[in-house]
Amino acid sequence: MATANGQPQTPRMRIPQNIYTAMLGISLGVLVFSLAYVAYQCWTQYGTLLPITR
Repeated sequence: MATANGQPQTPRMRIPQNIYTAMLGISLGVLVFSLAYVAYQCWTQYGTLLPITR
């Protein structure tokens, strides 16, 4: 297929859907790790998961 100026059109690179699934999985893992870290820090420093209730 040619463009308007007669140059051949280069095909676009298509990103497979697996990359988006992997990115979603990695960001979900980071979120779960962050929540676990905050819960651990609250438990070790305050002795409870919700320091506001004290």
